[in-house]
Amino acid sequence: ELASDEALGTTLLELTGEHNGQHLPALKRQAGINLIRVDGVLPCPQLPATAAALRLPEQAGFRTLLQHPLAVPVWGETDSAAPLDLERLGEGPVLLQLFLRGNPFRAGRDLQEPWAASLQQLQAAGRLAGLAVYGSPYAWEELRRTLAPTIPAAYSPGQMPDAQQWVLERMLGTGTAESSKSGPGNGFTD
Repeated sequence: ELASDEALGTTLLELTGEHNGQHLPALKRQAGINLIRVDGVLPCPQLPATAAALRLPEQAGFRTLLQHPLAVPVWGETDSAAPLDLERLGEGPVLLQLFLRGNPFRAGRDLQEPWAASLQQLQAAGRLAGLAVYGSPYAWEELRRTLAPTIPAAYSPGQMPDAQQWVLERMLGTGTAESSKSGPGNGFTD
């Protein structure tokens, strides 16, 4: 029964996930930044220490930087066209992973995070390595319109470790070509 549950989970990921663009660049050890946005880290069931969102980018040369309500913000002072403080991020290409969900207890705070402008800023600076969006199909649709077609990007409506694995395998070029898809998702959530 467990094997059939896992097969169903894999099928749902393949049917609802999306991928476009090329693969992430090969980097020297810790040469890039894996910027992960989550609602919180105390606790964060989506990001255990062995989560694919942490492990696979680190193996590809990206050091992890978490953005959450208790972290030092990555935002600059006032420039709405360039909202990220790139000096605070450090040097190197940036893999941006966004764990986004509609949450009535956040009182619209997600809307105050200028991710579309941040993507444009990173692309203009030649620093955007890739984009992964987990959870919100609305954010995915909005953000993918701002991406150059060559930027690796992937989406999964799920945020669980299997979804992270699926997304990052496609972005890193380690997933199977048959299972990557580039059409609208079907709305599966975890």
